[in-house]
Amino acid sequence: YATFSHCWGENPQFIRLTTENIAQFSEEISFQDLPRNFQDAVTLCKRMQIRYLWIDSLCIIQSGEGSIQDWNFHVNEMRRIYLNSLLTIAASRAKDAEQGMFTERDPNTIM
Repeated sequence: YATFSHCWGENPQFIRLTTENIAQFSEEISFQDLPRNFQDAVTLCKRMQIRYLWIDSLCIIQSGEGSIQDWNFHVNEMRRIYLNSLLTIAASRAKDAEQGMFTERDPNTIM
């Protein structure tokens, strides 16, 4: 599996795991419902033939009953989660989840 590090942004409105949608998310999460950063990370994992992707906001219950306990559990597991992943994808260029990981660059500016 891969792990994903990203900036939530100032006013995050993207899809997150809650007690209300956990059953649905356990079955399927629509690619189209994901913010661009998440879509880019999924695409990268597919290209690298990595089957699983751990994204905090989709793997830790963010609100609802049990969310505090789930957060406390994952805080203690975070080191292990990232340490044992095949790689960590860092969407460091994007200031929020909607910007996307990739950008066009002018190859003439690269020395």
